[in-house]
Amino acid sequence: MTSNTVENEQNVEVVMIEINIYDLIMQIVNFLVFLYILKRLFYQPVINFLDTRESKISQAMKDINYQESEAKHLIKEGQDNLNNARRLALEIINKSKDSARKVHEKMLDEANGHALRLVNQAKDEISSDMEKARKKLSEEVLYLSTILTEQILTKNITKEINDKLTENLIAGI
Repeated sequence: MTSNTVENEQNVEVVMIEINIYDLIMQIVNFLVFLYILKRLFYQPVINFLDTRESKISQAMKDINYQESEAKHLIKEGQDNLNNARRLALEIINKSKDSARKVHEKMLDEANGHALRLVNQAKDEISSDMEKARKKLSEEVLYLSTILTEQILTKNITKEINDKLTENLIAGI
């Protein structure tokens, strides 16, 4: 394309465009080649992909409809089974309540007797342990008093030494 400039009376430059037929035809041919390449490389694979996807979706919808009808049938069958199971469960529960009431009363009587025996046994053990503790405490007091007496007799001690010995003896206990 070439351009010629023409000046008019006001000194404004006007540009005129020439159209070259050869360039125009080449651009049209290039565009058509480009469209052909796009169709071969991109359009056909996209169409094939969309067709495949559509067939998969159609098959999936058929499967969903079949599974939905099967699910409705299974739900109805399940409801019937559930109603039968509830009826049987109520019968079993009533029988079990009667049996449990009887067992509960028997176990309660046995537990009360066992608890009473345990309380008496614990009282006996506590009495025995207290007696043992008293004897041991008496023996320790006797032993400590003997040691204290011996220390007092062996040393001529003042009140300060006596207080210190008493504190040491108590700390040792």
